[in-house]
Amino acid sequence: MNNKTLIIFKIIILWATFSNQTLAQNNISSKCFSDNSCSDFKKIKVEKNSSDVYKDMSNESSRALSIYRKNGMFGLVSKSDDCYNNIKINKYRCLYFDIASIRIEQISGGGSKFPQTEYFTEEQFLSRAIVIFIKSGFTMELANEYLLNAKNIIDRMVDEAIIKSMK
Repeated sequence: MNNKTLIIFKIIILWATFSNQTLAQNNISSKCFSDNSCSDFKKIKVEKNSSDVYKDMSNESSRALSIYRKNGMFGLVSKSDDCYNNIKINKYRCLYFDIASIRIEQISGGGSKFPQTEYFTEEQFLSRAIVIFIKSGFTMELANEYLLNAKNIIDRMVDEAIIKSMK
């Protein structure tokens, strides 16, 4: 089972747990943004237009890298927890920050060179994300699609920022 299939499977289980919705077959597409826009992404009803969402993703990726460089994984956990405690501010930014933090941990060796931070395991992240998606009225299919698209974009942003900082 590949990573994307595992993530989708875990989301389906969590969705059933949190929302009592009927599980259905999903046609999940995972398209990366090459020009800061994506037709699938535009279908997702979020509170901002796609260029603002892209900026938020970029800002949270940069913020996560900065915090990691100063305070390590402990700093990322602390800032993420603060974000969710003040979730009315911008709930999607918390998701973007978490996705960037998970990528940073993967790149730095979490899960292979040292144990993964429990706060950023898929199960813990998805339990936080599901609440946001349900409260926002997302269907399971759109939540899956949103997370896959956001992960692809943010992973690329983090990777590029790290490569740029090494030059």
